Parts: sequence; structure tokens; C-alpha cells
Amino acid sequence: SSCTGRPLQSTEMGRCSQLLLLSLFSERLALTEASDNRLQLTAASDSPSRRQRPADAPPPKKQKRRKKKGKPTNVSLAVAAATEFKQWNREMQKYTKQMNDIEAYLAVKAKQKHVRESASASKMRLHKYADLVAKVGPIRSMLLASLAVLALCACALRFLSRSSLLTLFYTALYLTASPAAILINKVIMKDFGFHYPIIVSALGMGTTSVASFLCVRVFKTHPIDQSKPVPVSNLVVLGATTALALCLGQYPYLYLTVAFIQMLKAFSPTYMVIFLALLGVEQPSRRIVLITVGLSAFTALASAGEVNFNLVGVSFMVAASTADAVRLVVAQKLLKNLKLAPMEALYYTSPITLGWMGLAVFTELPDVWRTSAHAIVGSHPVLFCVAGLSGFVINLSGFLLVKRTSGMTLK
Repeated sequence: SSCTGRPLQSTEMGRCSQLLLLSLFSERLALTEASDNRLQLTAASDSPSRRQRPADAPPPKKQKRRKKKGKPTNVSLAVAAATEFKQWNREMQKYTKQMNDIEAYLAVKAKQKHVRESASASKMRLHKYADLVAKVGPIRSMLLASLAVLALCACALRFLSRSSLLTLFYTALYLTASPAAILINKVIMKDFGFHYPIIVSALGMGTTSVASFLCVRVFKTHPIDQSKPVPVSNLVVLGATTALALCLGQYPYLYLTVAFIQMLKAFSPTYMVIFLALLGVEQPSRRIVLITVGLSAFTALASAGEVNFNLVGVSFMVAASTADAVRLVVAQKLLKNLKLAPMEALYYTSPITLGWMGLAVFTELPDVWRTSAHAIVGSHPVLFCVAGLSGFVINLSGFLLVKRTSGMTLK
């Protein structure tokens, strides 16, 4: 864990324990063989046939006969080997006990997690919905859900204006794409073992760059207005903060649960209020300030009892939220003050963001090839494609919502 910089998974801990036992067995076996070789060499050196005296040497002086130690016999070698084996067996039992303790600890943690999930599911009464779907049938359930959505859309068209409907559509698109991307990234990095968050983030930004280029240059759906000057410094800052927010925002999923990460995201409006005031883009009212302070205080109170609290994951989350707040403030300045279209802003900023992220991607690529993690991409290509598309939808819907309302509304 100290070498990788992240907590080990249960499969990794099992492999490490097996390697530790194997290395211990190899070391003991080597020591036993070395001891046997040393005893055999000693016996051979004491043999009379090895003692030769030169022809011109004077006769040896008579000395007092000393009692010589007996030569090592098979019995003594067997006793030494048995002693080594007993010592090795004791250490094997000690490390086996440690492995059993680790497995028991992981089993208790998994049971606690299952109990928490079962309790939350029972409180939300999700099993009743599952029973209803099983009773009605999947096809009829989908038809009923489609009719309910159509009924809601008809009511919205009847009682809401076109401007409100467009705002609601952008909001629904963002609120649908964001949880979907979170779950997909969690499955890729934790369930499938692809522990490379920068590459996962760059996948979504690369898809955004390709899609915005096709829309602007190939299909001409969003032509660029050459009369509007775009400050390069703002684009560079927006690209850098976006890359930083995307890269840092993936690391908390290696240390924290998805539910706790969503709780910590409730602090984001506080960062937005601070940077909106500092950069002079918008002056929040006193009411907004009081609401964000109260929201942050009660979120901190709710987070105090988190079982799976990890300081490293929380630090990554704070840094990612700060970078994301700066990103939204700069994006609001470009979209509303400079009057750029969302697709046009993505066309300008996504290649710059991908360039910033490319510097960090090269730090993970050698480890990907060393551990053969690219085989995970080959075995699940559809999942990685969906992850890239979800990143594009999040970027587009976020820019649409910021231009329609503000960065504060998005948070």
C-alpha cells in the first residue's frame, strides 16, 4: 500500500500474502541447502585423504592427542534439517494466522457494507419496486414508464413556457449524465481494476474534442463567428482548471464510497461563491451566502460519522472541487460575457484541456503496459466507449446549463 499510494484490494492482498509465504519458503530452503553444503565441505576437509605432506618436509612433532569431533553423520544432518523445518513451520503458521486475520477483517468489512446497503435499500423500499417490476413484467414496465414520461412532458408543454422547458431539459440531461458517468467510472476503476483515473478522464475529453470538431468543422452545425475575439489566456486557464478538476476528481473513487463523494460535493457552492466574488464575475447576494454556509455546515455535520473516512480521498476531493469551481467561473465568463456558444467553447477548450491532461497521461502509460492493464480495455470496449460518450454529454450539458443560467445554478 505504501508503494502504490492507495489501499490494496482484497485480491491484491491475497496475492501479496502468497508471494510473501513463497519468498519465506524459498529463503528457508536456501538456508537449509547452504547448511547441508557447509557440513559436507567440513566433513570432506577433515578426511585423511585430503591431508598431504610434502616429501622434503620434516617429520611432524609429536603433540598431545586431542579429542577430535566426530564426522557429521546422516543422523546429525537429519536433526539439523528437522530443526530448520520446525522453525520454518512455526513461521508459516504465524504468517498463515496473519492471512486469516486479514481475510476475517475483509469479510467483516464486506458484511458491514452489505448491511448498510441493505438498510438503505429497505428504508427507500427499493425491493417493492423490484417486486412490482417482476410481477408486471419488464416489457409492460418499460411501456408504463414511457407513458408516465410522456404524460409529464405533455403537462410541462401545457403549463410551462418554452424557455422554462429548455432549462428543465438541460438540467435533466446534466442530472442524468453525471450519475451515469460516476457509476461507469466506478465500475471501470474499482470493479474491473483499471486504476488509472487520468486515462479514464482523458477518454471523455478526447471524445469531446472529436465530437466538437465534427460538429464545427465537418457538419457545420455550429459555425464559428470570426468577428468575436477570444482571449487566449482565458482559454488556457479554463483548459488547465478543467484538466486539473477531471484528473483530481477521479482519485477519490479509489479511496471513498460513491455516496460519501456525493455528500462532499455539497461543499461545491461554497467554493463557487468565493471565486465568483474574488474574480469579479458575479457578486452573490446575502441570501445566497447564508444558504451556502448553512449547506456546508450541515454537510460537514452529516459527514462526521462516515465509516469509510479516508483523509487522502477527502484531500483529493477538496482539491478537485476547488479546481472545478474555478473552471465554472471562467466558463461563465467566456459563455455569458463573451457570448460564446457551448459547442464553440468546447471546440476551443477541449483540445487545450486534452493537451494539459496528456502531460499527466504519460506518467500512467508505462505502468499500464507493465501490468498489462490495456487488456481490460480490449475485453470491455463497449464500456470504455460509453464512458467517453458520457464525458462528452456531461461537458456539453454543463456548458449549456452554465450559459442558460449560471455556474452557481449548476452547483
